[in-house]
Amino acid sequence: MKGGKILIALVTLIIVIVAGGYVLGYLGYQRYKSDIKKLENENTVLKTEISDIEEKLRKARVLLEDFSESNENMRQDLFSKISKTENKIGEWREEYSRFLKEVNSRIDDFRTVLDEQIEKLNKSIDLGEISVEKEISPPSTEGEDLKTGAEDAGMDEAEGIGEGGQVLQE
Repeated sequence: MKGGKILIALVTLIIVIVAGGYVLGYLGYQRYKSDIKKLENENTVLKTEISDIEEKLRKARVLLEDFSESNENMRQDLFSKISKTENKIGEWREEYSRFLKEVNSRIDDFRTVLDEQIEKLNKSIDLGEISVEKEISPPSTEGEDLKTGAEDAGMDEAEGIGEGGQVLQE
């Protein structure tokens, strides 16, 4: 009987182990299913987000192509404006250089005329054609005024008054 009790204990132990394994397997399977559902939900959310991003990229590509076309038109307009401005600047430079040449030629003409007049003036001075006239006023009136002015200014009497009312200093 000892052999029968051991046999019953072994069979019971095997049944408990198999039942425990079954329960653990069932619980593991349930956890596996819940994890799979979570992953599928996350995958669905990611697919939705990816499709939204792809749609936005398509729209952005269309906008970029439209912008490229309008940008090309804007660029052509800008280049034409730059070209017109460069042409205007070229015309301005030509007019400016013409103006400078004209101003320089006038300056040269004025120099020539001025040099000729200076030369004539020097010749007339050398020849003695220009004379300087001196006006001599009566010494009594001017001399008295100058003496009084000299005294007021604090001059010595040693400083005299010369001809024509000029103050002479020693």
